Amino acid sequence: MHPTQFTRLMEVMEPHGDHSRVVNQLRRTGDWDLQVGQSYMRTVQAAHLSAVNEAPSELYIEDEDYESLRKSIDRFKNFNMMALAQKLAAHELLGFRRISAYVYRCNKKWSQSIELSKGYIIWKDCIDTASNESADSEIIEKLLRFFCETSEKKCFCATIYTCYAHKVVACRRH
Repeated sequence: MHPTQFTRLMEVMEPHGDHSRVVNQLRRTGDWDLQVGQSYMRTVQAAHLSAVNEAPSELYIEDEDYESLRKSIDRFKNFNMMALAQKLAAHELLGFRRISAYVYRCNKKWSQSIELSKGYIIWKDCIDTASNESADSEIIEKLLRFFCETSEKKCFCATIYTCYAHKVVACRRH
């Protein structure tokens, strides 16, 4: 009856409410009600419930707010991350595609993260994933080969410099 008072009502009821059920009710009534409950959902995300953590992510995608989505992913990890990564991989905004690669990286899916970054020509993310995250000499070697084949000399050099600590011996073989 008074949708603008929803947040205040939920603040009072927070200790006694079933947050997952509230979010599911909001979903059933339509996107407008998810917008009304957005501040409530942000407040109760600390409960680390999957349904609660997924709802703000949907709103961030709808609002094209990739910075808030990235912060939310960093703070609250209890949701279907792989489904989100697949959904964002084909998004029209580069910021969301980078988040997709980041989610793959967070889930130790190094190859998918690098392939996605290569597909959208985000070389820095490729190099960072190969060196800082995976530290796998096979993945690093594949990336070096890719940069050789595509004549990306600067990226090849940056990868060697960045991954030197991981004792990549791929260069010695060639």
